[in-house]
Amino acid sequence: MTLVAWLAVATLVGGSVGALATRSASWALRFFGFAIGASSAAVSVTFFVPAQPDVELNLRTPALGPRDGFASSDSCRACHPGQYETWHDSFHRTMTQRATPDAVVAAFDGRTLEGYGLRSRVWREGDRFFATLEGPETGDADGGIPAGEARRVVLTTGSHHMQAYWFTAPDGTLQQLPFVWLIEDGRWIANDDSFLQPPGDVAADAAVWSDGCVNCHATGGPWDSPVEGTHGDVAVAELGIACERCHGNAAEHAAANRSPARRYQLHLGAEGDDTVVNPRRLDAVRATSVCGTCHTACEERVAGSDGFAPGERLDGHLDFAAMHATAAGAADVVDPDLLPDADRDVVEAFWRDGRARVAGREYDSMTLSACYLQGEMSCISCHRVHGGEPEDQLAADADGVALCGSCHQDVVAQGGAHTHHDAGSSGADCLGCHMPYTSYGLLGATRSHRLGSPAATGLEGRETPNACNLCHLDRSLRWTADHLSAWYGVETEPEALPESRADLPVGAVWMLRGDPVQRAIAGWHLGREEVRKASDPAVVRAAFAVLLADPYSAVRQIAGRVARDHEGLTIDFDALSAEPQNNLVRALRDPLPDPASGLDLPTLRRLLDERVDVAASIPE
Repeated sequence: MTLVAWLAVATLVGGSVGALATRSASWALRFFGFAIGASSAAVSVTFFVPAQPDVELNLRTPALGPRDGFASSDSCRACHPGQYETWHDSFHRTMTQRATPDAVVAAFDGRTLEGYGLRSRVWREGDRFFATLEGPETGDADGGIPAGEARRVVLTTGSHHMQAYWFTAPDGTLQQLPFVWLIEDGRWIANDDSFLQPPGDVAADAAVWSDGCVNCHATGGPWDSPVEGTHGDVAVAELGIACERCHGNAAEHAAANRSPARRYQLHLGAEGDDTVVNPRRLDAVRATSVCGTCHTACEERVAGSDGFAPGERLDGHLDFAAMHATAAGAADVVDPDLLPDADRDVVEAFWRDGRARVAGREYDSMTLSACYLQGEMSCISCHRVHGGEPEDQLAADADGVALCGSCHQDVVAQGGAHTHHDAGSSGADCLGCHMPYTSYGLLGATRSHRLGSPAATGLEGRETPNACNLCHLDRSLRWTADHLSAWYGVETEPEALPESRADLPVGAVWMLRGDPVQRAIAGWHLGREEVRKASDPAVVRAAFAVLLADPYSAVRQIAGRVARDHEGLTIDFDALSAEPQNNLVRALRDPLPDPASGLDLPTLRRLLDERVDVAASIPE
């Protein structure tokens, strides 16, 4: 019976009861009783009659379980309500969702979006979201979609920094709308503008969800769906990163623990439950492997290996040695265009010293750190899926001093004698010097997870920006070398200090002469409050202004946020993502910094002429 039919019956019955209850009263009171009874029954039925499923939405999104061995997060909730709630509040859960009003955060308000030769109108009808797609030059968009034909948006990816949207193409695949919503800025941009990649005027090929996204943005898939008419090539056990992604298939666990006696016996014991994986009971290698399945750039499988399951070693399934060898073999290559196509994504994911330079690949850096190789550090040493803040899933006490002090008590006890920074400052926090923000991703930067010590390096193409000068953008490389020598006895080889640039503010050198990733990371750092306290922004302001006219859209957008939030400028973000804003460049270049800094106008022009002008793409 439909909801309308239920309402009709409830109204009639409720009204009749109301009228009978007042049958000894006047006709006016009896009519009033009918009205009250009818309305009460109609309201009540909306609470007790189940909502009708959105059949179209369910058929057009990946089919969900049941799949052999999987139980789903809902089955975990009954026995683990606390863990369920903390996971439910995380961005892992909302990585992929059906496109319902609760999930969609973008403005589907009838506006028309344009970029890279594509045009799309987005709008909402009730609880459903739609988009048209057309390419003005061809008349049709990729995938054979008739120009101007309404396609229902059925799936979302992301809910933290940006959100992407997916619709069903005529060939049955889930394809991405070529525009994404930036959550912090509350605006649409072309999908191509959301990546750091060479400038161009033609949109990339349409992204297909089953080509790669499904591997890390869902749980238990892809697999062949038993449901006829659904997307069998992208069927999954559950959307988003759910319980069984980290704990393994839980059907056996759920069945075994239906016995109260077994549950109480386990609670009284200390050995855990062997029907499910608890990463906190694993050794560091296996615990880290659980996170590494998604947080790696490695795609090369070990010959003969099957799919990874939590509790196993990831290096038994993925060939990390081959990946790092490929990156190391190209350490002296500055221009990625010189590389074979098969190696390019791997090489571009790393700085020349082997540190990951793309966000989300923390496994590849951390597993090269001494704290992991010689200690017991793992991802869950710092991060908590259950109980951590949703922003970065850090444990409540996950500041550098507390975490590092658990092993390095002697160093932490030295305080300022070791850090040479005031207590409470970013320079006194272990993470600031040993895990600087040198990985690029999502129009920003994240911390390097290859723990190491600062060095006076980082000026040449594809070299990692050093931690000291990322805070002290207004200081020179020689200044850094002198301080590291005086404080820690770290001697820098003379050839590591290029004569023409060793005495210039490094932040300006990165912004003017650096490769696209160095420019993006240096510009982003100028927006950090602790950096603006440690540096004199005026020294690098003229160099920073050039970033607003950078050929890379991602660099311009990062600079635009800093200019808006810290320079007090009114930024037209849509224009900024489409073409350089020379008027802003002029506005920020006047006045020039003090010539005593070495940054007079001829020097600025010379650095810009020396720019590492190579094409760079960050494989996010």
